[in-house]
Amino acid sequence: MTDWKRKLAAFLHDPPSKPFNIVEHRAIAKDLIVAAGLDLAEAELFFAKVCDHTAAASDRVVCPKASVMNADWSLLRAFKHPLGGGNLSFTADMTAGLAEKKVADAQPHGYDWAGVSSVADRQDWARFFIHWRLWPQLCAQSDPRLLHLPADTRIPDHSVWTHCSLVSALTSCVEVSGQGEGMVVKEFKPAFLLVQIGPVQEFIAQARSTRDLWSGSYLLSWLIAHGIKAVTDEIGPDCVLFPALRGQPLFDFLHKTDLYEKLGLWDDLRHSHESILTPNLPNRFLAVVPAGQQGEKLAQMAEDAMRGELCNSISAECLKWFKDQGLEMEPTALTRWHQQLRQFLTVHWQVWPWAGNVRTAINNFKKLPAGNTPADGQQVAPAESLERAFAAATQGIPFKDLDPRNYKHRSRKEADGWHSECVDADGRTLAPDKPPITDNPGFAWAAHYGALEFWLAARRNTRDFERWGQLPGASSAEQKVADVSREGSTKDVLSGKEESIGSPDWQKNLVNIEGNCFREGERLGAINLVKRVWPLAYLDKVQQLPRHRIAFDSVPAVAAAKWRSDLLARMLEDETTWHAFLDFARKAVAARSLRYFDVPKEAPDENSRMDESRWLAWIDAAALHQNEWRRAIAEESERKNQREGAVDKLKHTLGALAELQKPKREGGLGKPLAYVAILAMDGDSMGQWVSGAKSPIFKEQLAAEAVAYFNDPNKPESLRKLLEAPRHVSPSYHLQFSEALANFSLYLARPIVEFFDGQLIYSGGDDILAMLPAERALGCARALRMAFKSDPDLWRCFDDSPDFHLESSESPVLPGKPQQWGFVGLNGQTPALKRVRSLIPLGYPLLVPGKNADISAGIAIGHMHTPLQNLIEAARRAEKQAKNDYRDKDSGALAAQLYKRSGEVIHWGAKWQDAAIELADQFGRLTEDGKLTAKFPYALAAALRPYAEEISVNLAPRPDEFRIATVNGFDPFKVFEAEFRHALRQHSDGKWHKTDGRGDFAELAQKYLGQCNNRRLNDFLGPFLTSTFIRKGAD
Repeated sequence: MTDWKRKLAAFLHDPPSKPFNIVEHRAIAKDLIVAAGLDLAEAELFFAKVCDHTAAASDRVVCPKASVMNADWSLLRAFKHPLGGGNLSFTADMTAGLAEKKVADAQPHGYDWAGVSSVADRQDWARFFIHWRLWPQLCAQSDPRLLHLPADTRIPDHSVWTHCSLVSALTSCVEVSGQGEGMVVKEFKPAFLLVQIGPVQEFIAQARSTRDLWSGSYLLSWLIAHGIKAVTDEIGPDCVLFPALRGQPLFDFLHKTDLYEKLGLWDDLRHSHESILTPNLPNRFLAVVPAGQQGEKLAQMAEDAMRGELCNSISAECLKWFKDQGLEMEPTALTRWHQQLRQFLTVHWQVWPWAGNVRTAINNFKKLPAGNTPADGQQVAPAESLERAFAAATQGIPFKDLDPRNYKHRSRKEADGWHSECVDADGRTLAPDKPPITDNPGFAWAAHYGALEFWLAARRNTRDFERWGQLPGASSAEQKVADVSREGSTKDVLSGKEESIGSPDWQKNLVNIEGNCFREGERLGAINLVKRVWPLAYLDKVQQLPRHRIAFDSVPAVAAAKWRSDLLARMLEDETTWHAFLDFARKAVAARSLRYFDVPKEAPDENSRMDESRWLAWIDAAALHQNEWRRAIAEESERKNQREGAVDKLKHTLGALAELQKPKREGGLGKPLAYVAILAMDGDSMGQWVSGAKSPIFKEQLAAEAVAYFNDPNKPESLRKLLEAPRHVSPSYHLQFSEALANFSLYLARPIVEFFDGQLIYSGGDDILAMLPAERALGCARALRMAFKSDPDLWRCFDDSPDFHLESSESPVLPGKPQQWGFVGLNGQTPALKRVRSLIPLGYPLLVPGKNADISAGIAIGHMHTPLQNLIEAARRAEKQAKNDYRDKDSGALAAQLYKRSGEVIHWGAKWQDAAIELADQFGRLTEDGKLTAKFPYALAAALRPYAEEISVNLAPRPDEFRIATVNGFDPFKVFEAEFRHALRQHSDGKWHKTDGRGDFAELAQKYLGQCNNRRLNDFLGPFLTSTFIRKGAD
């Protein structure tokens, strides 16, 4: 059983204000321990210092003792971004006394723990959990500067919070014997646990609507959350290293009933249903667990929890829901239902105990691909980096400078406190001429993790060959009956794998269920039936998590999102537009009974509770597209039993909508675009970041005093060599990397997507899937990438003002300092962050992946009636193309594919720093302003394509494929420039052609042409052709 008191004592062993007052930090920690309700003497006995030493050694083993290498701390000094490339510092300092008071005042200790449970152990669990979950948040609310205080001022790239979390996590791996002063550490054997579930992308892509996309994504997040909770219930949430759980809405929700509500804290967390229901957990998690049978037991508990949640809890409620709808599952179908759900989820896990011998762990790491392969742009492989750290620790630091805690040592308590000394293999005092023994397993953290990843990959490649349709425990006769029943069965129309569930009559009646859950003729297997109904049957009914309908709830709604925003803005200032809208709304309500579209029961007017914004949010957005009314008129006209007056009602509504959507040249709003974009983004080289292959150079993470010590020419060369090596992976590196991904996913991805009128479908750290109006996709992709890196100019993506004005800006982020890459200052005053405003004070420094990390994007643009599965697959292909064809070691990239209804496909790509998006934006503004005609890109393409050999999008590039490059004396750059100027002159406004604007545009195009050197012709033409097609508003 986990000793929660011992874990809390470990979490409190260092005060968060430690860097301000290192000398007295132990005395300060004692006050915090007493305030937490622990007995001080008992807590000191509980706390196993081996955990503190292991955590410290993992993060900073090569440091000598503090008396010979120290660095003072103030808020004016830089906290280093853990991935490098950015520094966080403040213009105003803080006294030690003030920091200590703020930290103490924020400590969450005034709660009625007995309200959680009458059992003492559960009260101790609650006390620990709340300290781990809320204390950093409450400190940051009090003063954001308390969020990133270094655990070691000499290596200021990891915080006290992460160090204390790691120490408490390692405490779960300690076995003690004896009691009181006789308590000794009997065993300390940590291990890593890595759990991964599937299928993911192919399952999510089995979708006919945005509802399907969300439901599939969220089901996987829900299941992995239950797997994580099964582990954290046993050993604590601090033990999960990835994903970051602190502040995770779904993880908090799973503790709502048994913890937060009992303490009266749930409302204080400010989680909306929308945030809880956003899929943002990845399909894997990493934890530090006790080695041996206990670790394997935890892995099995996680698997059982996920399978049980799907196959028992969710399954039972879905079956009950069908019964309540008058469609009870037929007994003959139940066997197939349970078999398909059981075989849907694949779970792989690996428990890897830390090697007891550090030298052995390093040698083994060198044999692994992840250990011996340098990252792009790096000269030193991760294993070599670890080897250099080992050499510096054992051969570089002079004997008199050694910190015994980092080596094999013994400690004794004297009158003035504890004293330690290094010992040899036999336990004798180490001789000055002998190297110290690095026996701390935490030092080889990178090697342990590398082995874990390697063996899990091997396990996943060793597939379980259970044949499809296998019934566990069935006799051969029973199995034969089940096999025969599957013969000739129709397949699931979305997956093409599972047999459809239910008889033809049962399937046919699904369409009669209210709520438009099913379409005519759909045949679905068990998991896709669950995908359709579990939000209603389980999330809403059982978990009280209704998914309130939001504005952009369907593909047509996303396509019309920008038009809807423009309409609301126009109605505020133009009465004619308002009256035209009211006329359309009344006629749409009158046609509601025909059931072609889901329309609100009443139109907005002075006596209605339904205002214009709510009405537009609740109407089926397909009703905002004229062609959809024409389709309804055609269907009604072909009905055998036409309803009286129905066609006239539909025609009248179409006429009102056409009046509302008069062309822009006539002063109207024009029609909403009928094209949408799927945006898929994925972090670049994430495996290398996690393994440490791309970690920053060590000297860049050190304080100046530490650099001076290691750079001393009188000290061994091994110390100076270490400075130029990548910083070897540490636990705090992993914890903060997880935090950075979670922060981007939780606080930035959705506000940005929604600012660009889109709908976030999935956000799992570095993996983004969103649907957007076609004309907003490029801008959204650029903003998300800048947010991922925390570009100081990110705010300009949301604000056209030349200067930032806090009181009026819609930007959810503040302007950053030039050196502050990787730390986003949130602007909690914007509507996008209004719900968490009290939790996010102005300037809250949010850690994100930063300047050195990058993310690539794939964009697939297609008509709103294009099968959603096809668009998602195209976006994923484009994202892979961006990584494979356009990305390099210095920059991520984007690739776009435009699918016209004519069958033509335009595909192109560019690096982020290229001028492609800027060029597309500028061209779009010029065409909207009438300075360039929409024919310009077609004329340009017609002029340039005779110089190039076109290939099919489905064919691999051939060696002889045309590239924009000088070959055999032919210089396409000179020709292209002349053709560009000719096309520009032919298709531009005469007055504008003579202005500086024309020259600026030509100069930008020339810049991008140069960036397209040795690329395909479509890479240059793509931004023009895509922009003009989207803005034409083609149906």
